[in-house]
Amino acid sequence: MTQVTKEKASKSELPTPESGTESFSILSQLKKIPPTTVAIGGLFLLLLIIGTATGVGLPFLLTGSLTWAGLWGLFVLSNVPTIKAGMGPNFALPIGISAGIFSMVLSLGVFGMQGWGFIFLSALLAIVFGCIGGFIYGILMNAAKGSEMAIATYTGFAVVFIFSIVWITIPIYHDQMTFFLGGGLRTFISLAPFESNFILSNWGQFRIFPNEIINAETGETVRRIIGFDRSDGYFDYYLMEYVGNVSFVGGVVINTGKMLVFAVGCILMWMFFRSKTGIAISAVGSNPMFAKTTGINVNRKRIVATMLSTVLAALGIIVYAQGFGNLQLYDAPLLMGFQAVAAILVGGASARKAKISHVVIGVLLFQGLMFTSMPVMQRVMPAGIIDPIRQTIQYGVIIYALARMSGGSK
Repeated sequence: MTQVTKEKASKSELPTPESGTESFSILSQLKKIPPTTVAIGGLFLLLLIIGTATGVGLPFLLTGSLTWAGLWGLFVLSNVPTIKAGMGPNFALPIGISAGIFSMVLSLGVFGMQGWGFIFLSALLAIVFGCIGGFIYGILMNAAKGSEMAIATYTGFAVVFIFSIVWITIPIYHDQMTFFLGGGLRTFISLAPFESNFILSNWGQFRIFPNEIINAETGETVRRIIGFDRSDGYFDYYLMEYVGNVSFVGGVVINTGKMLVFAVGCILMWMFFRSKTGIAISAVGSNPMFAKTTGINVNRKRIVATMLSTVLAALGIIVYAQGFGNLQLYDAPLLMGFQAVAAILVGGASARKAKISHVVIGVLLFQGLMFTSMPVMQRVMPAGIIDPIRQTIQYGVIIYALARMSGGSK
């Protein structure tokens, strides 16, 4: 009888979901974070601390990190459909990127669009060409089941060089787009003459806690800002008199336009995978045999996933190009897919599982690391080894993720 009482007492002391401590819950949640996310997140935080200590400036580092995250957001998001469909990360991202570039070239050189008209027409054409390219790519992936990621890499490379021939032979003769001597499109086409640069980046842009304002005419400091209110869509400054034409200095810059595009893309993707088609695609990726027995057309759902991924990549290059202020042709899209794949893997995704949270976390951490590493490491390391370190981190993350997939749940 005494022994039974002791056993009951010992069982009652064990932590349970109802009586467990807060530390037990936190520890269990921390164990779910992938090592890559912890490592990259810790390195990013370390670079922010070192940058602040060496005088680079925390607002500058945060501004750059958010800027790059906005530029790469749709690229990273485009990996979600193919991962959920069981095809792994989309290493053929250059297919969609090339389709988006082709759309922008037609919008500028054929239809003569500028400003917001350029953005909207390019987006419309990118959806059309992205669907066509994604459909053909999906057929290829269905014919190469089991080797999708290997085939995808070389398919993306092939498409980039096919379009390189297109850029040389396309009959467009706009003086701002073609080479000065001879035919063919330039390697870099500036969007400034078309009034199409930084449209999304500058739309609704604002600063968080700018520390001073400068008179744009004289260059002199007007007054330091100690706080602001953005009621009614305007800034109201405290302890400051309005003096002439002013511009803001310091603080963290938020590019509302492209961040809003990324946010809308994430919300629509989240809603799509809760629809009937999205659930079917997830079922195909989880267990294709079971999905087939339930009446799902596996090959068709895989094609839908590749089309969606390719369209997102085509739209992503439009956001990327306007954020840089120029359109990059020829072999520029060649390796862009690797950074997008590395980012979503850093966020916690695997070759078989991806969530919207993985996209957001991954693009913020990875692109933040890629941006902050350059100015910070210039202060503490020789300039020649900075880029090799960045490339080592980028490809190391991909190798680690592929090794985890090959090793099952290890």
